[in-house]
Amino acid sequence: MNKTKEYFLASLVTLSVFSTDLYLSSFKELKSVFGCQLSDIQWSISAYLMGFAFSMLLCAMLSDSIGRKKTIMLGLAVYFFASLICMNAKTLFVFSSGRFFQAFGGCTTSIVTRVIAREAYTGSKATGVLSNMFIIMAISLLLAPVLGGFIQEALGWKGHFVFMAGFSFTLFAFSFPLLQETFTEKVKVSLLLDDFKTKTKEVFSVQTYRIHLFLIVTLWISFFTFISGSSLLFLEYFQKTPSEFGLIYAAVMLGFMIGNFLSKRSERMLSKGVALISLASVLFVSTLWFSNLYVVVFTAFTYMAGLGTILPISQVKATQDIQSQVSVGFSWMYFMQMIFAAIGGILLHRFPVNPKMPLLVMALIGCLQVFLYFTKIKEEENELATIS
Repeated sequence: MNKTKEYFLASLVTLSVFSTDLYLSSFKELKSVFGCQLSDIQWSISAYLMGFAFSMLLCAMLSDSIGRKKTIMLGLAVYFFASLICMNAKTLFVFSSGRFFQAFGGCTTSIVTRVIAREAYTGSKATGVLSNMFIIMAISLLLAPVLGGFIQEALGWKGHFVFMAGFSFTLFAFSFPLLQETFTEKVKVSLLLDDFKTKTKEVFSVQTYRIHLFLIVTLWISFFTFISGSSLLFLEYFQKTPSEFGLIYAAVMLGFMIGNFLSKRSERMLSKGVALISLASVLFVSTLWFSNLYVVVFTAFTYMAGLGTILPISQVKATQDIQSQVSVGFSWMYFMQMIFAAIGGILLHRFPVNPKMPLLVMALIGCLQVFLYFTKIKEEENELATIS
């Protein structure tokens, strides 16, 4: 696989980032278009997360049945038509339904693309390709909200979905010459299901996996709580323009990226991540009584830095004792991240409209992380240190 194909493979993973972060600045206009509350538009994020969660289990079996390339191209085709549905939606229900089906494309390009990279390369070459994916994804994480803000001011909310449809169509067209099929042995879905059930039982019997899975899932809930509530907080409460919102959002996400880089230094950085989240949680509670944009942004940045530090380390720790079932372990991990994040978003809608509610939820989850670390994870680390 040449360099062009490598970078095309890396570019595929950005589709899911643009799917969630690009249109956040349009929430205020969507509120007027659909005649609803700003908080109701958050249903579209929950719909995407639900679709992503169920697609995750489906695309794993589908890619083993019809192949990697066909699965990705099918996902891109579904994504394209789902974007057209969103673009022409007259009601919030139709719009959210389109978002649900967009998630299938986002899932295939996120998950199956990484599988292709692992199958096409080995050793340091595979690490290099996966690193390229991370770099391009990190750039898109910062670029998407800023680009979304400018698109909103220039073209309005439909401009975001024109971009999504055009981007997915372009990826689909270039998939013919640039996407390589790496899986030739097709497997019957019935056999895959039986194997999946057996390995699932083995995975959930491991205590370390269960502890870190709970840690990861609760953190993911707080991550998407911020994403869902950011439009209400910055666009309506702080009265920022779409382009200003994009810059603020990118600044907060920079904290998540820094946390990811910190996590590479050592597994001991887990305690530092917990410390950052505990500090941010205290500051979040203080913002309930006084409001300052810079304090909120700094606190959210700090929280995301802690979250970005903890997540990669916990993923490694969760799967360290299930090496023979690691693919199943990751499948359930990502499924539960998305499904519980979606449920968290739905429950958040049940509360009265309050722009600071996401900050309180994040603070409570932060306190839960600290409690879990000192009662379970720290105890486990001390036992391992004693044994060694």
